[in-house]
Amino acid sequence: MMKHIKRFFMGTLVMIVAVTGLTVTTQQASAKSRYLKAVPTALRGSWVSAKAQDHYTNKFVLTKYTLTQYCYRYGKNLGGAWKISMKSKNRNNRLGVLSKSKQGYYRFGQAHGEMPLTLKRTKYHGKAALVTYNINPVTHKIKHTYLLKK
Repeated sequence: MMKHIKRFFMGTLVMIVAVTGLTVTTQQASAKSRYLKAVPTALRGSWVSAKAQDHYTNKFVLTKYTLTQYCYRYGKNLGGAWKISMKSKNRNNRLGVLSKSKQGYYRFGQAHGEMPLTLKRTKYHGKAALVTYNINPVTHKIKHTYLLKK
């Protein structure tokens, strides 16, 4: 009698594991990102940070396939620029632009990197601007930064 009860419980356990395993393996992950083939036309052009912090200014130049960032202090270029392109032969240094989010933001960054730059076309004091945001890790508050069309 004990042998039959033991077999029944083992058979039930095997069935539960098999059914659970099948349902888990049939679910598809939907984490695939959709990259755009070019920078959206609404975001192209030269953009300069609206407010200088400690006399530092950032300038972003967006073309059809590239994103270039220049950093200035007191109006002088601090040397060189950071440029990333969709046409780059180096896979690790290729520009990736994700499709528009529900809030209207585009995410820019290295195609296989972290810390993307989020940009959205908007108006700032009646002028065309791009807005980006970051979250302060200490206070957990969102800070918006505006880039004005040059």
